[in-house]
Amino acid sequence: MLHNGLSEHWKKCRLLFKRSKAACTWLCDSIKNGLPRQH
Repeated sequence: MLHNGLSEHWKKCRLLFKRSKAACTWLCDSIKNGLPRQH
């Protein structure tokens, strides 16, 4: 149902979201791991 351009754009968006989500998770983990050392 989707146009080719739109479906490709959607794939890119999902890829980007997955990547940013992974980066966010890594960032959150590193912050959590760094908290005890800072206090």
